[in-house]
Amino acid sequence: MRIQIKQVTLAASNWAKEAQEAERLNKMLKIENEENAAANNLALAIQNCNEARASQSDKFFDSLIDKYANMAKKSTTKKKNMSVKTAKSSKTSKSSKSPKKTKRKA
Repeated sequence: MRIQIKQVTLAASNWAKEAQEAERLNKMLKIENEENAAANNLALAIQNCNEARASQSDKFFDSLIDKYANMAKKSTTKKKNMSVKTAKSSKTSKSSKSPKKTKRKA
């Protein structure tokens, strides 16, 4: 009977030690999970900032392209219009030359 009691007490103490060890491991896992979650949150925050920065730069470059592409189009059309106008004016000036005025002696 005493042997059975000792075995029961040893088993109970082993169970208590295992329970304590399980609690300690559970706490460690929770801490690791929290640290991993914090690291993941930080990584997500950095990734979101990088994506926002990339979209801002894309918008900036798009606005520059729109601005200066329109200016380039306008300047080329102005040059074309200017060359067309000068060509027309040179044609009309050749055909509608007025006779030279000569000084009359008085």
